Formats: sequence, C-alpha cells, structure tokens
Amino acid sequence: MSQGTTYTQNVYECARDTATIQVDNTHWINSFSEGIKLKKGDQVRLLGSFVQEGANSNEIEIRENQEVNISYSPYLLGNTIDTIDKKENGNLVDLSTIGDIPYSTDAYGIEPPMRNTDQQGIENLNGLYPNLHFLNNNMANGVGPPYPNNSANVPEQTATPAPARGWLGPHTAFNNVATTTPTATGENGGDIYGNYIYNPWFINGASQGENPIYTGGNTLGTMLDERPNMRKDSATTWGMNIETDSFNTDPSIHNRLATDYTRFTDNDVPTEMYIGHMVKKFIIPVIDTFVTYNTDADPTGVTAEGDPTQATEHTLEDLLPTAPASGQAGCLAGVPKVGMFITTIDIAQSSGWYDSDGIGYFENKWGTEVGGNNANFAGAEEIDLLTEPRPRPDPTWRFAGASGNTGIPNLKSGAQSVIGEIIAVRAIKKHILGATQNCYEIYVSNFINPATIKGSNSISHTFDVSEVTNGTNFAVNTTQKTLYKMTHGSATLENGYNYNPAFNTINGADNTINCLNAERFGVGLNMKGGYSAGQNSGVPLGLSYIANSNYSPDPALSSKYTTGGDSVQANQREMGLCNPQGLSFLWNGTHTGYRKNKFTASNYNRFRANSLMEPYRTNANAPSPLKIKHLIQDNIYKFITPGGWAPGTPLVPSETFLNEKIRKQQGSVPVCLGAYVICNRDTMMDIVKGNLNGTPANNYYAQPGVTPRIWLDWGFQARQSDYTTRHYVGNSFDTTNAITTNGTDATSGQRFPNGNTTYHNERRYGYSWMGRPNNLNFRKSQVNNGVVNPIAPSQLQDTTFDAPAYTTTWEANVASKPMVGDDTPIYLSTLNGQPILPNNNTQTMRGLPLIWGGYNTCVNSVYFQQKDTGDTKLGLDSWRIKSPVISGGLTNTNTITISSVDTINIDTGLPDNIPVVTADTTGQYQIKVLEDMRQYNPVEIISDIVNNGNGTFTITLASTTQTGGLVHNDAKFYRSVTAGMDVIIYYKSAGGCGAGVNGTPWASDMIMIKESVAKFKVPAGYYTEEQLAEELNNALHYDTKKYKKQYGIKDADNNYSIPSNVGLIETARSSQPSVKNGMFVQTYIPDISYGFTPITATNAAALEQEAQTKDLTNELMTYDTEYNVGTGEFTYYWPEEYLYNPALAYNGTTRRRVTDHSTDYPTAIGKHIKFYSVPYTPVIQGAVDQQKELCLIRLKGGALLESDFDGTGTEATFRWRNKDTRMVGNMEMLRATDITYFDTSAGDTQDNNPTFQSTRGQYMYRTRLTRNLFPNGGSARVLCGATDATISWEEGANRFSLNKLYTALRPHESENTTNTDFGIDDAVPSAIICAKHTGKTIGSLTGIYINDLNANAFTQANWGLAPIGDHYLYDNETNEQVETAGQALMSILGYSKEQIDAFNNSFNIVTDPFVYKNDILQDGKAIRIGPKITPSINCSNPVASKCLNVAPVQQFFVMVDTDDFFANDVPLKGSSPYYFIGSNFPSKQFYGNLNGAKLPIVGICSRNFSAFNYVFDLGGSAISFLIDEDTTITHIETKIFDSNLKTPTNLSASSSVIYLITRYNYAKPITAPQEQEEMVQQYMADQQAPILNQFYSEPTANIRTAPPAIIPPTNSPYFTGFGQMVPIPEEDSDEDY
Repeated sequence: MSQGTTYTQNVYECARDTATIQVDNTHWINSFSEGIKLKKGDQVRLLGSFVQEGANSNEIEIRENQEVNISYSPYLLGNTIDTIDKKENGNLVDLSTIGDIPYSTDAYGIEPPMRNTDQQGIENLNGLYPNLHFLNNNMANGVGPPYPNNSANVPEQTATPAPARGWLGPHTAFNNVATTTPTATGENGGDIYGNYIYNPWFINGASQGENPIYTGGNTLGTMLDERPNMRKDSATTWGMNIETDSFNTDPSIHNRLATDYTRFTDNDVPTEMYIGHMVKKFIIPVIDTFVTYNTDADPTGVTAEGDPTQATEHTLEDLLPTAPASGQAGCLAGVPKVGMFITTIDIAQSSGWYDSDGIGYFENKWGTEVGGNNANFAGAEEIDLLTEPRPRPDPTWRFAGASGNTGIPNLKSGAQSVIGEIIAVRAIKKHILGATQNCYEIYVSNFINPATIKGSNSISHTFDVSEVTNGTNFAVNTTQKTLYKMTHGSATLENGYNYNPAFNTINGADNTINCLNAERFGVGLNMKGGYSAGQNSGVPLGLSYIANSNYSPDPALSSKYTTGGDSVQANQREMGLCNPQGLSFLWNGTHTGYRKNKFTASNYNRFRANSLMEPYRTNANAPSPLKIKHLIQDNIYKFITPGGWAPGTPLVPSETFLNEKIRKQQGSVPVCLGAYVICNRDTMMDIVKGNLNGTPANNYYAQPGVTPRIWLDWGFQARQSDYTTRHYVGNSFDTTNAITTNGTDATSGQRFPNGNTTYHNERRYGYSWMGRPNNLNFRKSQVNNGVVNPIAPSQLQDTTFDAPAYTTTWEANVASKPMVGDDTPIYLSTLNGQPILPNNNTQTMRGLPLIWGGYNTCVNSVYFQQKDTGDTKLGLDSWRIKSPVISGGLTNTNTITISSVDTINIDTGLPDNIPVVTADTTGQYQIKVLEDMRQYNPVEIISDIVNNGNGTFTITLASTTQTGGLVHNDAKFYRSVTAGMDVIIYYKSAGGCGAGVNGTPWASDMIMIKESVAKFKVPAGYYTEEQLAEELNNALHYDTKKYKKQYGIKDADNNYSIPSNVGLIETARSSQPSVKNGMFVQTYIPDISYGFTPITATNAAALEQEAQTKDLTNELMTYDTEYNVGTGEFTYYWPEEYLYNPALAYNGTTRRRVTDHSTDYPTAIGKHIKFYSVPYTPVIQGAVDQQKELCLIRLKGGALLESDFDGTGTEATFRWRNKDTRMVGNMEMLRATDITYFDTSAGDTQDNNPTFQSTRGQYMYRTRLTRNLFPNGGSARVLCGATDATISWEEGANRFSLNKLYTALRPHESENTTNTDFGIDDAVPSAIICAKHTGKTIGSLTGIYINDLNANAFTQANWGLAPIGDHYLYDNETNEQVETAGQALMSILGYSKEQIDAFNNSFNIVTDPFVYKNDILQDGKAIRIGPKITPSINCSNPVASKCLNVAPVQQFFVMVDTDDFFANDVPLKGSSPYYFIGSNFPSKQFYGNLNGAKLPIVGICSRNFSAFNYVFDLGGSAISFLIDEDTTITHIETKIFDSNLKTPTNLSASSSVIYLITRYNYAKPITAPQEQEEMVQQYMADQQAPILNQFYSEPTANIRTAPPAIIPPTNSPYFTGFGQMVPIPEEDSDEDY
C-alpha cells in the first residue's frame, strides 16, 4: 500500500464446522497457530454473523426445554346404560356394575345386613306347599340366582326322600352367592330350613311371639308371620336417599323381600363424581403385655398366670420418641407420627409358602417351644391315619398358634394386608376395663397393595426340620427346605396375571359351604362334611380342593379353579391354595372356631381351632397394665375315660380314638393371628420385601429384654347395635325345664320343650374388643358391675361354653367344657346358656336351638365406623356438653349433680343446655367423667336428667338390667366423683358427629379427595403446529412405565423418581393386567375408594340439591405427642380436651393442620387435598316424589362368580362375561339345632356312631372373615379418567385446542342380532339420547377435570410425601419460578395467563371444588371437556326416527365428536428477536444485561434476514471496540446467546462468525514511483467519489476513516442506492445546492 495509508484490516472466519473445539452448537473455539497480535488502539468488530437455526421462519421456536405442571382430577359418571333389548345380554352397564351402596357398621365390624343368604330349603313341607323353598329368597326354582341374572335357568334341587328313621336327606351346598348383587338391603332371616317338625326354631316365628312349635294343620298360618322386632333390620346407607330396603308385604308371596335394590342398580348419579378415598380412624391402646395360654395343659382354661407350662407372657417394649432405622433395635417402637406406615403382620405361624414345584406349605410353629402337650399330635412325621395308627410325638411339640413366640411379629412372611399411611395423630385417654388407658387415635389413608411395590413380588426363606407342613398330605419336613412366598396381594405372575381371574390371591377363594359329610353318607354324593379345611379362614388347603378322602382328583372342588383357568394342570401356587386368599384391608385379631362334623376322617377335612383374644387386667380393683390374653385350643375330639376328668389329668387317647379316625389337629391348618405394626418408611419397605427375619439373635428387632411393639384395634359397643339380627335381638329363645313329648318317638320328644319358649333379647353391648369381638357366652357375661370390689374381668366376659357340640357318653361326663376346649362358642337357649338338666344321652339338647357366641370378623372394617361407640349412624345429630360437677357421687352410687349454668358445647365453644330425658330419648344420653379410673366403660348410659331449677341438673345413671338370669349393675361409678370434676354429657353418640353437614374431625371415618399432578415437557427446537401438538400428545398418552422412563431419574435399585404424584394408589391391580394405566387413566383399590360428589352448604344451592357433607380440611389437626426427656414419659389427653383446652390450641408446629408444612413439621399429604365428613341425606320412607340425592358410591371389586364363565359352547366361545360379581368371604351360622336321633330298631348304638345331625346352621350370616377381605375382591374393576386426552392444532381456527378429556361411550352391537337401537357403526364415540331408566343424555363414562393448566411447584409442601413404594422427583424452584416457566410454554400455545387463571380449580385455593351436574347446574371453574352434543343429533338415527322430524319414543345412539377448549391467542412463533454474539476478544465495553457474567458482546445478529435456515447480519449490527493494550491471542472463542443472554437450544451445527480487525495510523514507506502514482490517483478518486447509499455503506461517521465499501455489480439483486450522482455545473456555486 502506498505512503499515506492510515489503517490496515485483517479478516478472521470462525466457523463452528472448522473449530478446534466444538463445545455445542452455540459455543466453539477456533485456533490460530501463528497467533493474532493485537495492538493498543486496534478496532475489532463483526464483519458478518451467520446463525444456522433448526427450522425455517414459519415454525414455532422453542428456544429452550420447556415444562409445565398440570393438575387435574379424574371424575366418574354413575349411569345405567341399557339397550332396548329385554334379554339379559342387552344390558351394557348399570350402577351396580361399577359400584355399590356405601354402608356403615358397628364396633363388632360385622357385615351390614345388606345381603340375603342363599340357603336352600326343603322341597316339601310335610306334603304342604310342594314348591315351597326359602320363601324370602324366592327360591321356587332352587338356588336364587344373583341379580341381574334373573333369567338364569337354575334347576330345582330334588331332596332325597327321608329315611324311615328321620334323616332329612342331603341339603346341597350353601352357595357362596348370597345374591351377590343383592335383591334387597334388608335382612329378613330364613323362614324354614329342614324338616319343620325336627327344626322348629326358624327365625321368623309366630305372630304371638311365644310358640313357634308347629302343631299340625294345613296352613302356614301364623308360622310365617314376621316378628315385629326383626322387621326391616336394614343397613345404614350413606350419600343417598334412595330407599332400597323395603319389604314386600304382599301375603300372597309370603313376605318375600321386594327387589328394591333395583332402585339403586337402575339408577344414576345426577352429578359427576370425584374419586374419594377412605380415611380410616383407628383407636390403638398402648398395651403392655401379650399372654398366650397353652390350654391343652388345662382344657378348662383356668390357668395360673405366670406358669410357664401353661402360659407364655411377653412384655412389649416401651415407645420411643423416634423410631430407629430399619433392622435396629426398637425399629417398631416409634411413637405414631404423621408420615409413618401401618400394616398387619403375622404374630404366629405364617402360611402361603411354596416349593419349586408349586406345592403349598404352612408353618407349624413359631419360635422356641415351651412345655408339652400329651394330647397333641401335630409335629411328628405325618402318617395317613386312614390306613394306620399314629405314634405319639415328641412331647415338647406345641400346637400351632400357641407356640412360644405367639405375639411376636413374624416378619419373614411380609405384610398381611394393605399398607396405609398415617396422616394425623393424637394421643388420647380412654376408660378401658376400669382404668384410664393411654391410646392413640390415628387417621390412615393412602392405602396400597403391598404386592405392587417394586421388588416385593416374592419372598424366600429356609426352614429348619419340622417347621413346615405340607398342605395336601400334612407331612412335616424332615430336611431343611427353602420355600417361596408370594407377597400379600400378589397375582400368579409378577405382571399381575392370574391363572383364574375369579378365584385367586387378590380376589379371594371359593368358600362354598358344604353341608353333608361324605364319609357318613357316601363319597358318591360328592359332598364333604362341614367346611373344606381352611375355608373359614380364607386359607384353603390343597387337600380340600384337589383330592378326596383317597387323595384322588376331585373335579367337584378343583373345578372351582380350573373352570375358566388356563388349564386343568394348575398347581397349588397357581390356584393360590395354602395361601391367605384375597386382598385384606387392615385387620388384627384371630379366628373363631367353626362347627365340627362328628364323622370325619383324620386327613380328610381339618378344622381350625377355636381361639380368643381379649383385653384384660389382672387386678380390676386397682390400676394394672392392660394385657392381651390369647387362648387357643387344639381342635380335636378328645376321649375321656368314663371315670371323668380332673384338672391336671392328661387327656390320653385310646385305641378307640385312633381307630375311629375322627381326630382333628390344630397343627393341620394354617394359623390366622395378626396385629398391626407401625414404623418408618425404610422399615416398612424391608417388611414388605421380606428382608427382616426376627430371631433370638437380634431379639426380633426389639429393645433389650422385651418383645417388639405391636398394636391392636380397640372398639366399644356402647349401645345395642342397629343391626339386630346378627346380635340376636328378637332372634333368641329361652326354654324352661318342662319336658314334653313332641315327636315321633319318646326319645326325640324329650329334646323339644313345647309351649314354654319365649323370645329373648340378648345383651350384646357394653363390651370392649381388641382386634376382634370376643367369643362370649352373652347370657352369662356382664361388663360393668359398679361395685367396690368388682368381679374379675374373666368372669365379666364369660368365655366358657357348656353346650356340647355333639352327644356321646364320654363327653357328657365333662360337666362344664370351656370355649377353648373341643366345643365351639355355642351355648344353649337357657337363661344362662348352660344345661338345665343333667347331661345324659337323652337330655343334652334341652335348650335348643344352640346360639352362636363367636364372631368371625375383626373390629376394623372397610365400611364406615365409629369404633368407640358402635353407632352405625356415625353420631348423626349428636352433641357434646361439658359441665362441672357440683356434688359428686360416692363409689357404687349412680347419681351426681352438675351445673346447668356452666355447660358449654365443646364442639361450638358456646353455652348450651341439656334437654330432659323423654320417652323418645331414653337411652340416648351418656356420661363420661374426665378423671382417671371413674368408670369401668368409656361411657355410661343415663336414665334420667332432672332440671332442679337452681342452676343444677341431677344425673341418674341407667338402672340395673337383667339378661337371662344375670343382673347387670351397669349404672354405677367405679370410683368416687367429686365436686369440681368435669363431665361430658353426650346425646346419641359419645364419639361426636362424624357425618353430614355437622360432621367434625376425629368423630369417625372421613372421605378424602386429592388432585393429581404431572409434569410435561417439550424439548427445545422448531416445530410446526402439528408437530408440537403431536409432541405434547405423545407425552399425554404415556403409560406409567413410559412416563417413568422419559421423565424419571433411576436409582441404583431401578426405582424411578418422577415429577408426578400418580403412583401405586392410582394404579391398583385389576383381576388381570388388562388395563394400561397412564397419567390420565387410573385404577383404585375397591370398597375403600368411592365415586363422591362433595355437596356442601356453600354449593348446594347452585346444584339445586341438599347439602350432604362438610369440608373438614381446615379443621383436621394433628398433634405431636408431648415427650418429657427427663422422665421419659409421654403426655396423653382426653379426646374432648383437644376441643376446649387452650393449651392444645393450634400453634402451627406441634399442633397444626394436616396441610401445614415446615422443615421441622412436614406435611404428609400436602395442600392439594380435601377432607369431608361422610355424606348423609335422610331417606323419606315411601316418598316416591322425593328428589333423588345420590352423591356417593363404593367402587366395586373384580371377583366373579364361577357361573360367570360361559363354558357351554365350543372351545372358541369359552369366555368370562365379566358381569356377575361375587361377594367374597363366608357364611357364619347364627342358629344351630344339633338334633341327635337314635333309632335302636335300626341297630343304632353309641359304638357305631348312630347320631344323625342336622345341617351346620339353620340360618347363616355373611362374614368377610377375620382377615377383613374386600367384599367383592381386592382387584380394581373400574378404570377412571380420560383414555385419549388430546391437544390438537385446529387449522381453520388457527389455534391449539384441548379436547377428549373424557372416555367416550362406545356402544357396540349386542350379541342379540335382533337388537335395533344402535343404527350406527360399532364402537365409535357416541351419545345415548333419552337413556332407558333415567331419560338422560349420556356421552361419556369417565373423564378428567383440568384443575390448573399451569400448576404450582411439585414440592412436599404443596403435594405431600410420596406414599410407600412411590418416589417423587420434586421441583427445586419456587412456585413463582415454576409457574413462570410453565406460563412460557402455555403462552407459546396461545393460552394466556388470564385465560388459565379463569379456570382454576386447585384444591388449595377454592372453597368448593368444581362440581358439574349439567351445563346450567354447576359450581366452580375447571377445564371440563366432554362430547359435543348439539341439536344436530335430531333426525339422525335411522332406527329411532327413520331420520324424520318425528320425535323418537325410545332411546337411541348417535355418533358425536369432542368439544374443544381453544387457546385465546394464536401461538407464538418465537420470542427472541435477535442473537447476541459473544467473543473472548479483550473488551470491556459491553457484557449484556444483568443475567450473569458472559463473554463480551461484539455484535448482534438481528434475525432480519434469513435463507437456507440461516439468519444473518453483515455487520450492520456490529459493535466496534478498541484494544486497550498490546496482546497476542492464539484462538478466538465464539458464543451465541439469545436476547435474554441465555443459551439458545434451537441452533444447528454450522453457524459461522467473521471478525474484522482494523489497525489505524498505519504508515507504510512508499519508495517506488509506481506506488506513489497510484496513491495520488487513489486520493483524487476518493475526493471525487459520490456519497454512496447502498445497503453496505459504512455509517456516515466512518466514511472518512473506514475503507471504502465494496459495491456489488449493478446487475446484482441487492439494493443499489439512489443511482448516479448528477455533477454540479461549474457555473453554479455550492451555495445553490
């Protein structure tokens, strides 16, 4: 360059493609080996920037990964959808298909009287009424079919003609049907069973109620009149006012029950329903000791406590303020806290073990054996007693259920029930058995099936010699044996597949009762005596189902499992035999023995022993620890020599014993004995997976010197239960000593008194239970004596039973046989249940019929309860008043005086008054003294309240009552009551009101609804509208596994933490793995999950319905147990103190709402949740015009009847109809006759066992057994949510739209080809217009509400802890940050913040959640998208109206599309108008905004121009800066930022930036003449050049210093300015221009 040039320039291209280091698509480094020397004053700027983007300018730009939390709630519709086809297969779905009526029960935990028994009567009643069967069950054609299969052709059962000696003939099996879909909810009782002359004590007696004896004649007459005190013993229903328990009193059909259940089944729920969840209240005393009695050593049960040969006593460990880690001493001893978990575990032997061949085993002992049993034979190597005698075993063997470790958790078998999470706690005091007892009340919810926890499907254990018994041949293992166990609630396969969908370990066993004895009456009858072994505990043995007495296949029993199964070769594991069958709700306690049949063979049918588990105190007159007494007896027939028996005398069997082969062994059936454990998450996980195995070496994980802490449920029946039939109200007789002959021979006649039988109401209330109701002689027991020196509790609750179960000389010599002896808990119909005549062969049966004193159930139930009162009405309309005592009563008195001035309603805190007792309120008032040891029971009944007029009331306790021949002094204070003490007066229920609009927390169970939340993501990139919709749709349709894979983080154990609270609770197992769960498709454990509409006082008017429930969310508080570190003691309070004691008021920390959260006091359930009282609307009996109120249904399980399997066609048509559901459990007898008959003329003698007995029971009652099985099986039957939730791009609207937030109704062609009410294509989304039965328009089955399209942060504070087995991936950002990020994505889709906020149904914000009844009647705001049903449906169905404008007269289907929720705005294509170009050139001039330290910004790519996916800028937006000191750089680092100085995620890999370096004051020496000439020419040209105006011109400020721009050719497509400059004429001066 010539002399005079002032600058020089160098250009450096920095392309990512040629970079030395490529960090990512936005960041790279180009190296220059010779270096770039920069001098002070050099100018650096961009010559051009070329940014390659991932798409063209028409696509939507997602600059960075976007995510949003969406909260939603599944809802369910309760509709009846039928076709016009009158045939059985025309029905598509009715209300009873998906749900059932919600009931409550009492403190006994019995089944509500909601099912009729299906017991078949005789065909002929002495020649009268030839077709008469069980009248109240309409069994004219034999066994009553389950509704709605009313057209089922059940053949009439033909009775075998009665032999001359009076045998009644074979009564076929009691089917386990019980009209499983009931025809009525009332329990009417059985009318006639068996031959009337010999079974005269039917439940519905004569009209006079005095003489039920049949005296002849040709009419039924008064014999069939209902007894008034049994009429309409109905189950209490909740959430509806539909009458379903009416009786049809038409005499022409003999008082048969009307099918009123159809009022429910054919009905509909007027509103859409949320999914509700049971919140169960437990009352668990802090028991001190568990005592197991070895009652074989003394069959009277009168044992000396502390004698190690007769009783084993375990002291339970003290509570700890905080539970240690899993496997550490005391890990089960932590005080109950929020966030801990509870389940049932075995505390005796376990069952359900299998070898590798699928053969079932059960444990026959647990722990170190203590003492001997001379009369016991369980334990030696098994020998078939059908073929040979058996030697005596080792005397150290102890029978199962009473081993040394009974009462200690047997953790190796895992959980034995669902697992629940504690969500609220309070430490309380209760009066229990004469002393104040420390207890805990806990609320438990979030129940899950333990088998659904990952890694829990199988447990293994190696057993030592003689520790397990084969469930088929009863052989004891002679070598070590490694066995495997399916976790409770498992299916046949780990993926949830079951060999048989009806009978399995989640839905329960077949528990058909078989009445006759095969050995006695012949195997050819294909019947087995009594119960098949293990049935009445839900643990069927292999022998019972796969072999008869000769161990050969028995199709009649094995078909229960092979019918409808995969093959006929299923092994015992596949059938679930020897395993507790059926998913259990939380249970504890033990079994009750069942009736035995005398004539059975040793290894043919084995029966469970009787057992009892009761709370007691060793000293009832002074404070003493609360203990649990467990009594169990080997259930065998013992032979006693005619010389009699004395305590301590061994019960030695004789050769006759063995030869007769009628022995039964307790060790031959699995034990059913359970208790609760409460522990932390890690401990519970180890229990579920079988990782904990308690042994003496680790002291069973207890603290030193004691045994692990277990818990048992407590219940108290304060007054007579409303369910009278089960408790013998109007169902019990008294007999006298009169002897009259009333039979065909003199011997039989002496057994039946005539003319002196009276009805008797047994007192079955006032008792405390632990675990399950006790076996009691209720005629002989009393519960509160109210005297200074009270009788021992064992005498108060009489557990001895004197009525023999059969009649033989050797048994008759035992004057008084205890409950724990051979006899089951039955007693005679005498005043005290004992024989009234000497026990001899002809007079034993005085006092028939026998009365059942046992309960095969547990205190806890799947139905709603108020356990501390037994009130089936849950305290409706009850109130509680506190008042101080003015003048007290001394011990053994029954009156006190209290203030009428200082009475305060403790629920409202306001002054209140006490009404006087009237005839209508007698027995409705109760009293409790808030002072230790004042009462024997929790409350006492008041007989009178007198207003003295001087500011005081006189309270008189109930008078003494008499039960049979026993006086109950139940109306006196246990200790003195002095002035100043506080008393609580209760009306109706001492537990407070737990239901309806006046419900209060801690009064009873509650219902919880909760929101679901899930995070959805969109990766950065460019999308067309259709692509973006598809990307979102893929995420919305992820199943749960795909969601975990895409969004979760996996740990070392392959557990995924996910950003959603949809987990095991929402993915409950169905009968088969046939449901594909997703975020929007959920399934739930039945019976403790509900369809529920919260209709409260604040939304009822908008819905035009009655308020039925109350929101208790802000009232429900939890209380940390106060602990004194110095004394090591915990503080407990009376429940009422939590209402009125200021010291227990809310403080936000130790006394807080369940939704409160802090680091030290975390919440378990978060804020997106609602708690409600049990909904109630009174039924107006007979009011046919009453407005229907139905807001609650109980979701139904998936157990099916065997008859539901259609195997009548060809192999191709074998299928389950999935229609007829089965109620699991068993029947429990209420009445027994035990008629014995000897016919000496036929050669009958005692030696040849001549006694003919009647059937097991005259009347049966449903029970779900101690194991608390789910009523219709534990599998989910109903799915809920939206199967095809979609976001779509609607081209015509130019908007995104949410749609299909529901599961479409898809009618299909009926099997009946003549059906004519379709007229549309099969299985397309449709609506039914004018639905049959209801007249509704129905277009969906279920769906979801979007509560918040941009929900807050997924944190513990907002959404709670993960239930056990789930793992949460919480957000780390604040609510504001998460919502800002979420709104960014929603704005791209066109959903503005204002639009989203207008539809916010978040439970933490709204008073009432959104409720939809129809388009007019609704309340709240949520995004609800249903089918689009418009007037265009008219004239569209060719069948209903032939497409004419003639109104159809019957229902019809039309095809419909989805409605839409459009975005208000068009989508945002992009939000970053330019890119910043950053570089490492040493500049300090511009570093961007305040978002953080960045590379210096050297230019801006304005994105104004684009081509070939490049946006570019050729220097027009460059920033020039000067180098301020000399330096040399060896590389140029380039980084591209978006307009927010964040890293863009939408760039491709080939961007490039060109840098220009200009050095000024550059003077190159010019010596050559040619260069000098060129310089002059250039100078002159520059002076004469026009001012350029092309696009590439330099800024005006640089015209004189910058190099000239390169002008493109004139034919270039670029803008060329304003053309040539016109020269100024020389004659013109500059001023002219």
